[in-house]
Amino acid sequence: MRWVALIVALAGCQSGYQDGFAVDLTIAVDDTVSGADLATLALSVSGAEVFADTIDAAGKLSGGRAGYLYRPTLGARGPLHFALTGQDATGTLIAVGATDVELVVGGTTTALVTLTSSVARCGATPPAGLRTDFYVDSKLAPDSPVNGEQRCPFPSITAAVAAASLSSAVSKTVHVAAGTYDSPRERFPIELRNGISLVGEGAAVTNVVGAGLYDHGPAGGTVGQVWWVSLLIGDPASTQTLSGISLSPGTLGSMQWGIYCDQGNAYRPTGPAATTPNLIVDQVATQGFDRSIVIGTSDRPAPSGCAAKLTRSTVASVGVGLFVAGAGFTDLGGSNNPNQASVEVGDGTDAGANTFAGNRNPGTTGTGANHKATGVLVFDGSTPVSFRHNVFSDNDLGMQLVNFGPAIVADIDGNTFSGMTGGAVQLGGNYHLRSLSNNFFGNNNATASTSQTTCGTLTLSAAVCVRGYGTIPPGPQIERARNNVFSGNDVGLYVEGTPFSVGKTRLFDFGTNADPGGNLFVCNSTERASPGYDVWFNTGSSSAVVPFAGNGWDHATPTRGAAAAADRIDLVVTTGGPTLDLAGSVWHGKPCPSPHNP
Repeated sequence: MRWVALIVALAGCQSGYQDGFAVDLTIAVDDTVSGADLATLALSVSGAEVFADTIDAAGKLSGGRAGYLYRPTLGARGPLHFALTGQDATGTLIAVGATDVELVVGGTTTALVTLTSSVARCGATPPAGLRTDFYVDSKLAPDSPVNGEQRCPFPSITAAVAAASLSSAVSKTVHVAAGTYDSPRERFPIELRNGISLVGEGAAVTNVVGAGLYDHGPAGGTVGQVWWVSLLIGDPASTQTLSGISLSPGTLGSMQWGIYCDQGNAYRPTGPAATTPNLIVDQVATQGFDRSIVIGTSDRPAPSGCAAKLTRSTVASVGVGLFVAGAGFTDLGGSNNPNQASVEVGDGTDAGANTFAGNRNPGTTGTGANHKATGVLVFDGSTPVSFRHNVFSDNDLGMQLVNFGPAIVADIDGNTFSGMTGGAVQLGGNYHLRSLSNNFFGNNNATASTSQTTCGTLTLSAAVCVRGYGTIPPGPQIERARNNVFSGNDVGLYVEGTPFSVGKTRLFDFGTNADPGGNLFVCNSTERASPGYDVWFNTGSSSAVVPFAGNGWDHATPTRGAAAAADRIDLVVTTGGPTLDLAGSVWHGKPCPSPHNP
């Protein structure tokens, strides 16, 4: 958008001159307002486009009239609504006014706005430097008297954020009432910086709909090109909260992102990252985006990485529900500078659980692996990452964690995974999973007719798939796996690719004599021609021993087989693969879920 905003005193008449594609406003005051008392004018434009501006009006309306020239976006069509509010030198709201115009293509439209007193309606406005709370209600008419206080809220989030940006307070909160906030009321992306938080009345009633193009090239980081985004958020130091809203993209653009956090306290070039995330995302619902929540980085003006905590939210997408990428994603023009992003998903309690459901790709345009949608995708430079007490249900993939750089750790504890047709958890590259404990993996089964690969060469749905690839050892690692239940999946644990090498450290611990695994492998099979197993090591030649002691199986002495073994075998190891230490194996004592058999 291009604007030229001039306010000049006029001699009692509209200016009326032609100046190209523009709206020539005459601003007048009636006899209830003293023009000499007006210090600033807040302008809100809605309709064919959205814009907000704060105008220095000191001394400009002493004669009763002044002019303002507004330049719309080239090519804009249709009506515009201009709403003005005037404050005196103390910040008190003393005047309001509004008018409607119809744009004249290639020409100048003239209009008159008359300001009248609104002191009785809204009262005093606190000075900008002291304000911490700003209120929004979409149910109000755009020309309602406003000062952003609770009794006189702004009609749009865009206007409230513009006002909050003028405050020097460390933390500011925009409170959003129930309603729908979409274009043209809002200007997307809505950018939340400088400690501004956005709090709605609940994801079921406060709905943000839309996305706008944003050029992240100048900032670099995770993405370095123009992209569609709904909310852009992040602050290197101040804590921000995003809560109580739902987001969807509407019908504009393609491959939209919902929430994009590109700054935070995850990366500090001069010291260790903070231990407490400074972005809190709570009770938020997303749907319809290609990537619903993106936790990323920026290179400029200084390296910065988002650190977020996600709780009590529901995440759906047509591509990736939660995308975490610290080092940049080069196919989106991002950089591989040594930035870092981090995320805590869930707080370790059932009450704080997030739900990843409905991450399904209806076509072949999504960005999930193999054109499948995934609840979570974690890429290089993302640490620490934790998933605690969340629910993953009815997705193409549950989560995919891939890393090729230095050791990066994650924890997956206490979650439930069910109904994934492409697999529940996939580890790729050299990903280091520090903890896999107390999770339930149940009924993750591929569509019977599919021939599409799900993980490596596998065409089945594995509860956990470990796929080592590339030339740098050791391959994915699971440092400690304890007390997980694998029940009724096509395959419980599938390991492919990078072989286990004697003398080269690769942490892969499913139980030792001193610390038994306690994992239960319950009737994992396909019950059809393509066989499935409880555990399947399909790796290269190796004489290494993998600790697998103290686990429960379909048989007290696990049944064993090699490549192409029959369905329902407990343990399959490709010829020449590693030896598993099965000391202390027991029958799990659990019934098989239908239609599986031991």
